[in-house]
Amino acid sequence: MNSIKKVLLVHGDQPASRTLTLLLAGAGYYVRSCAQPDAAIEAAHGEWFDLSLVADPLPEMSSFGLIEALKKLQPSLAVLLLVNQLELPSVIKGIRVAVTDVLAPGNDWA
Repeated sequence: MNSIKKVLLVHGDQPASRTLTLLLAGAGYYVRSCAQPDAAIEAAHGEWFDLSLVADPLPEMSSFGLIEALKKLQPSLAVLLLVNQLELPSVIKGIRVAVTDVLAPGNDWA
């Protein structure tokens, strides 16, 4: 039985995505990184994930639209929304789409 946890990372900023991927992989997670929302939806069609990290904002689609699409495909998927700054409207909107948590990591991804 495979006990490695699978993480779907959706982030449009390549340096930040690479940093997060290396940190998560170094901690023992399998990471599937997508720069585009449509690639993330396609990945969620093909494999089951334990966690998704979704950056806000994303190119081509709203982060909340992507989260809703992922939740339709995988209802039990835990989703962390990564924002630049914690703001009440984002937190409320996150609650409405069943986000597990909203985080503003700043420059310290660890």
